[in-house]
Amino acid sequence: MKILKNEITLEKFYVKRFKKILPFFALLVFADLIMSPSIESLYEAFADFTLMFGFLPNAGNISVIGVGWFLGLVFVFYICFPFYCVLIQNKKRAWIAFGISVIYNLIGSNYFEINRTNILYSACFFIAGGLVYLYRNEISKIKEAAGEHILKVIIETCYLSDEEKIKIQEIIVVEGKDDTANLRRFYEVDTYETRGSAINEDDLERIDKLNDLRGVIVFTDPDYNGERIRKIIMEAVPTAKHAFLNRGEATPKSKTKGRSLGVEHASFEDLQKALSGVLGSYDDDNQFDISKSNLMKLGLLMGADSRKRREYLGEALRIGYCNGKQLLKRLELFGITLEELEEAMSNY
Repeated sequence: MKILKNEITLEKFYVKRFKKILPFFALLVFADLIMSPSIESLYEAFADFTLMFGFLPNAGNISVIGVGWFLGLVFVFYICFPFYCVLIQNKKRAWIAFGISVIYNLIGSNYFEINRTNILYSACFFIAGGLVYLYRNEISKIKEAAGEHILKVIIETCYLSDEEKIKIQEIIVVEGKDDTANLRRFYEVDTYETRGSAINEDDLERIDKLNDLRGVIVFTDPDYNGERIRKIIMEAVPTAKHAFLNRGEATPKSKTKGRSLGVEHASFEDLQKALSGVLGSYDDDNQFDISKSNLMKLGLLMGADSRKRREYLGEALRIGYCNGKQLLKRLELFGITLEELEEAMSNY
């Protein structure tokens, strides 16, 4: 309210926010860039340093810290803050804005396929905070009436925590990143992406290995390319499991998403129907024994020739090339042990 009362200028408001958050976050970004140097890290670092990455359509992919997406969302909110102050200038206007924001939240997730990293999806939570501020006097009176008893004002959200997500033992073969992102909204799952229809002999060899390690579920789109990939995998890895979506279940809910069919468009209910008959029991016995320090010691991270070493390792272990950020996860995905890693690198 200081802005509306002209007690603080917009310039001072923004400078104060940047000074409060940027230094420590920038330190984390810089450390991440040094520890995992790659062109992808450089791109992300640029977006991070500006604190404007909340405007990107894939802001949730920023990977410096687990909740980094929230800083991007908050700074989009700060940019919109003067308008927000106008919206909550009085209770009537605030309730109207809150009602509209709730509708945006509902149709945003069901039709436009946005999530908590998008300001329109999350606007209702910010406006709810404004409503609490507007009713601060009423809340104070309730507090006075409560006496020494503790008074809590709670606004609940319904996001799934990692503990609440359904764990899937098998590796799910999908066509792209958007399919993976949709599955990970509801499941704790590892995926193997074929990058569209570009599946080759190396992919088939890796899928066969993953099938031996943990089992594989082929979950491609119900279109020509998806069926083509499925048939190729079916011939090469006949013991792999298969999950299917009907064309109606894979249709985009939003016109802005085009007309292409995809796992990325499926709802939780439809995903459950497709996967329920093929999922095995989850084995939580993880014997993975490789750490980042092991990768650094072997020159796979932070070295002048780390990229060449990772290229060699990908070929030697038949797991494909990946950058420094992805390497540890890729090794765990394929069940590579520290002994196997050291043996492979001993011939470099």
